[in-house]
Amino acid sequence: MGRHWLPVSALIKAGGHQWTLESFPILAARGFDFVTPIAWVLKPFPETVRVVSGPLALGILTLALAWSALRAGGPSARSLGRIWAVLGLTGLAQLIVLSGMGAFATYGVWYQSPYFIFCALTVAMATEELVRWALNRALLKETALRRAAILAAVLYGAFTAAWFVRLARDNDYREDSIFYTCYRVSQWLRENTRETDVVASFNAGELGYFSGRILINLDGLVNDYSYYRDVILGGANLREYLAANHVKYFVDHSIPSDLLEGTRVVYSLPHRTDHLYQVLDVSIPPRSP
Repeated sequence: MGRHWLPVSALIKAGGHQWTLESFPILAARGFDFVTPIAWVLKPFPETVRVVSGPLALGILTLALAWSALRAGGPSARSLGRIWAVLGLTGLAQLIVLSGMGAFATYGVWYQSPYFIFCALTVAMATEELVRWALNRALLKETALRRAAILAAVLYGAFTAAWFVRLARDNDYREDSIFYTCYRVSQWLRENTRETDVVASFNAGELGYFSGRILINLDGLVNDYSYYRDVILGGANLREYLAANHVKYFVDHSIPSDLLEGTRVVYSLPHRTDHLYQVLDVSIPPRSP
């Protein structure tokens, strides 16, 4: 949009963030976590092991086995190797770019398809190499291999079916869900503000649907080009944009520090320990220093 290669949501979430490789390990681990049940296998272990170090260790092992398979293969392996290398280099470049984009890096799963395909291909090649190695050393017989393949298919089918059953039974609006917390904030807005009051938020979808208020979406699909041009790209003051659009309340669990200064918090609702929804009355001008 607006002659920029990134979606508006990415520009907002990455805004003001200094580029580092801090998020690179978790982004690299995410691919192998996504294409294998490694996190489920490591469920008894701490989160850092399940989400980062475990999938990374699996990734390094499968990369080594896949490379070995390519070196031992013939012309067909070389053709596959070119595709594998292109996907790997593309995914690596993408991870490096995403790791420097602040909060947007955690949302980057939507755009990591090349890397996920590379990880899936790596695991498949590594599995084939491991089976070939076992057969060559008579550690595995053909009959046992067929039985193992059938067992793996049954187990994977059961795992997938259980995942879908859990997904069907899951309720996004259970009381410990962040969606339910947002719903409660929406109900507070409906009951404690006027229908003519204008509200703004970066996470506007649910708030706008349930509150019944006029709501400006500051993330994703922007309301007008001037917001994108002046505030997102130009670095103009967000408070001034809100004032120019007659916004009375700003609602979110992630609030810019300059908005908190000099404004009154009229309502707050925590979600566990990691989020705090706050409603700010931004119609009150900030106090002079």
